[in-house]
Amino acid sequence: MRHLIFSRKPIGTKTLTDQDIRALYTTDYRAMPSAASAQRMTQIVFEQFISYFAANAAYKQDPSKFIGQPKLPSYAKKYRTFYVGRNGYKIEDGLLTITGGKKVGLQPIKVTCCQDQPFNEKAGLAQCGDLRIYPKANCFVIEITYQKGVNLNHCALLNANDSLLVDLGVDNIAACISTKSGV
Repeated sequence: MRHLIFSRKPIGTKTLTDQDIRALYTTDYRAMPSAASAQRMTQIVFEQFISYFAANAAYKQDPSKFIGQPKLPSYAKKYRTFYVGRNGYKIEDGLLTITGGKKVGLQPIKVTCCQDQPFNEKAGLAQCGDLRIYPKANCFVIEITYQKGVNLNHCALLNANDSLLVDLGVDNIAACISTKSGV
């Protein structure tokens, strides 16, 4: 994508971008665990560049809205973050199963955000979205994006005039401030 910008060539659609990357970087594209995850990676890169162009256009119109000029998206470290779309995992009885996970020794993982979601759930019906896996220190972190329904029934019990601030500290365990005296 960056080389297209530097050579002043237009960037096409998500589909054309995916086809170009698949043709130009065949070995890297095929090295991904699934075609769906490789395609999702190209979609994310495409969205980052579209966001860059929108921010750059807004910057040219009114630079005072920005701290500095938007920077071109840079390369991430190779194999840094692995994205899995809705078609790459399922959730049954609160257990997340990633496609091909058993091949690498990944057992089902207990999740609380959703009880059941089949493979490739329709976007409008899916409670969970993308799954991201990335290395951090000496482990891997797995993140799931999900829709959270807001239940306002329990808010009726709260009094908006009463509040408590808890600041967890280093020297003291906690410092608390309340709008009510004696708390």
